[in-house]
Amino acid sequence: MDNAKKNVKIMLKKRGYTLLEENNNVFLLKKNKNKLLLFFNPLPKLNIQIMKEFLSFLQQQQINHGIIVYKVSTTSQARKIIS
Repeated sequence: MDNAKKNVKIMLKKRGYTLLEENNNVFLLKKNKNKLLLFFNPLPKLNIQIMKEFLSFLQQQQINHGIIVYKVSTTSQARKIIS
């Protein structure tokens, strides 16, 4: 997961995002007035509870964009929320 963190941070920097905050598996970035929350899911699967918490946090903090990086797969309920 460390290689993924490094590569995604480089990719977003090349796209003009600057890192505002970094806390373990959560990164807050900004480009112009747009904020982006980047979350690395430490669990093997991305489940519905994590998705709900992530979306709720985005709404509470008024963040328009979010990226979740997960290790293996998503549960079927989580895929429904993404669709």
